[in-house]
Amino acid sequence: MSEYDELSDSAEIYEPNSEGFQEETEPTEPTSDTIPEDTQNYDFDGASDSDKAEAERFMEENPDLFSNSDDAMTSSEEEDDAEVYHNKDSDSMTLGKYEADEDGDELPTSYRQQAENNDSAYFSNDDYDKIQQEGDYSDDEMYEQSGNKDVVEDALAEGKDMQFSHDPREADGGLGREWETIQDQTGSTDEDLSVGEDGRLHLNDYNSYAPDYNEQPPYNPDDYE
Repeated sequence: MSEYDELSDSAEIYEPNSEGFQEETEPTEPTSDTIPEDTQNYDFDGASDSDKAEAERFMEENPDLFSNSDDAMTSSEEEDDAEVYHNKDSDSMTLGKYEADEDGDELPTSYRQQAENNDSAYFSNDDYDKIQQEGDYSDDEMYEQSGNKDVVEDALAEGKDMQFSHDPREADGGLGREWETIQDQTGSTDEDLSVGEDGRLHLNDYNSYAPDYNEQPPYNPDDYE
């Protein structure tokens, strides 16, 4: 065996071109056409830590190649949020009771009608009964499972004008739970409710987070301009 034979077994040989040697080509960027479909929807279940790290790095560097990118997930979350948090961009939030007549038609006094007439934000989940039945949740559990509590907490954090179509101070059910959340999160009491010029009960100036509820400072709208 010659010295050249030994070298060819262990080294890469470049074929001569017009200038004597073949030029190295730049690596091509991966595209959706060059990546298996299952990789574009990568599932981390069962993967080793090193494989997870490598996959995460690759996904971060090539977000457009993956159908389950962060942007897509965010859009999905926002869509789910919109289904229960209505008129979210409003400066006010209306809470109260759902009321219907004998035929099941919603009455004008119902909190949802009051909110729509006032361009106010409100919570409503059309799948409430379905979620409760499938999960066998109690009414207390449904307050969280339906997204009701999250919507109330978000509205408080956003500093919305909290108004009520019905008096929450002696209420039970959903309205009672909402009032309890407001009291826990803001430190408000029954005395902090007053009738506004529109004839509705309003929650007076409040801190979005009571000191004993969260270490965050009081809400200041100027901080979010």
